[in-house]
Amino acid sequence: MNNNYHLCNLPNSWEWRRIKYVLKSLESGGRENSKEDSFEGQALSIGGEHIGWKGEWLLTENPRFVSFEYFNSMRSGHIRNMDVLLVKDGATIGKTAIADELPYEKIAVNEHVFILRFDNSVLPRFGFYVIQSRMAQEQIYLEVRGSAQPGLNTEFRHKVQFPLPPLATQLVITNFLDRETTQIDNLIAAKEQMLTLLEEKREALISHAVTRGLDPNVAFKRSGLDWLGDIPQHWNIERAKGLFREVDNRTTTGEEELLSLRMHVGLVPHHDVSDKILEPKDVIGFKKVETGQLVINRMRASMGLIAISPQNGLVSPDYAVFDIVKLIHIPYFLALFNTSLVGALFRSSSKGLGTGSSGFLRLYSESFLSIHFPVPSLEEQKEITNFLDQEQQKTGELENALTDSIALLKERRSALITAAVTGQIALEEMTS
Repeated sequence: MNNNYHLCNLPNSWEWRRIKYVLKSLESGGRENSKEDSFEGQALSIGGEHIGWKGEWLLTENPRFVSFEYFNSMRSGHIRNMDVLLVKDGATIGKTAIADELPYEKIAVNEHVFILRFDNSVLPRFGFYVIQSRMAQEQIYLEVRGSAQPGLNTEFRHKVQFPLPPLATQLVITNFLDRETTQIDNLIAAKEQMLTLLEEKREALISHAVTRGLDPNVAFKRSGLDWLGDIPQHWNIERAKGLFREVDNRTTTGEEELLSLRMHVGLVPHHDVSDKILEPKDVIGFKKVETGQLVINRMRASMGLIAISPQNGLVSPDYAVFDIVKLIHIPYFLALFNTSLVGALFRSSSKGLGTGSSGFLRLYSESFLSIHFPVPSLEEQKEITNFLDQEQQKTGELENALTDSIALLKERRSALITAAVTGQIALEEMTS
């Protein structure tokens, strides 16, 4: 047995076997190198990105394909009905799925996924649940090798232990887990839908507040801006050029602290969010930024990568840095810039970099400075952001409660699978 992992005691009719003794085959596949961008409609190619946390196939957003010619030339990696898939390297090592419903006639795994094909001593769905269990996952992680690109090689089959009950018991366990995990998954899905609705409500609330204000009885006027529509009658419209002025001071020493913009985090020290170490010589020519200046990632402005710098430092040359030249309440403008309305405006105001790069857009400073924005009075800007802060606190508490509940359900799901496949739940309980 694997001396690095403590295995629980099994019921009398069960036994532990190294996983190699319950497999007919263990194989991986590949994905062709080709100038073709897509072989859509040919053979489906499954990678780690196509396997979800609970074993579902994620094919709606980024399906990948190989040519029929390449598929037919593959010596291994063709997926058959009821094969179990295991991600063997990358960020999702250990995720597993079962090929119980094949969406295409010809499907193969790439080089990042193993196919586990069990012999007649194991029901495929039981094998799927075993591999998904915490017991198996912990053993698998003990066999991950490498530092630059950690992963599993085929040697893991000689170490990982597999609980093997009689086939009739496997069927009881599989039926039980199918039923129980479906109920848990439905609860999780409902709570995740609530989180989505809360996010949509939050976005709508922010968008309304920063473009329409808080007074339901206020008179409106036309803004003259297609993207904005009507605004409160007493609000102004001003060009960004009247609010911000670009500054472009470059470091000659590279000694200042490097800062990076991160989604939902803001501008933070680079070493807090990246393992990449940059020496002073690597950042000579980067832009200096001072506390209180506005920083925009020009490549990701439409995604809300805009923040006020909390400290002095350096930022990438791809960022734009601005002084605030008018007395404004910057949290109001950050809320405005993060709406989907302004995100779409930033995208339409962006330009491609170089020939044929229309999908790679940059919001140039002159384009940003030419945009017109709604400007309430300073007092109303503060009232709006105070209101949004209060609402965010309310929804934040509910979001945290939902997130915690989802985490508990996922933990219960994992514990339930592990207990069932290791004989810790009586058969009578699973059939009642």
